[in-house]
Amino acid sequence: MKKVLLLILSIAIVLSTVCLGVVADENMQEEQVLAGETVTVVFSVPEEYANVKSGALTYEFDENVFELVEGSAKWMLSSLFIKDVKTETKEAIFAFTGAKAVKGDLFTMTLKAKEDAPIGEYKVSAMVNFNQGEYAFHLLTVVFVVEEHIEVDDP
Repeated sequence: MKKVLLLILSIAIVLSTVCLGVVADENMQEEQVLAGETVTVVFSVPEEYANVKSGALTYEFDENVFELVEGSAKWMLSSLFIKDVKTETKEAIFAFTGAKAVKGDLFTMTLKAKEDAPIGEYKVSAMVNFNQGEYAFHLLTVVFVVEEHIEVDDP
């Protein structure tokens, strides 16, 4: 009996890690930028979260490759009672006057790739936390610093 239970638990753990990987990929976006140029990163909430009263976001990017364009980090939600972005700590908070549903574009910022930015793939990420931990998730944009823009056709 213990062996059967152990087998079932092992399968459940493996399946849960596969499901988490799929969810993480759904929250990923991709952008391209030339060295010396700017790219706008928009963090979007892929599904609706109901009864959100407040939230916080902490963003991260490689400061050796990018610099934040001054004044570009902003909440994209309407009807905010409180909103604040602290670029020195890469943190932002907001609050509504009452509970609201949140879905879609959440936060935006414009990054400038430094003139000497090496060509490559770089992660720009955000940890989002609604209602002091009731909902927490990770959003990711992969920015490719390229020599020339490459158009990719969606099938």
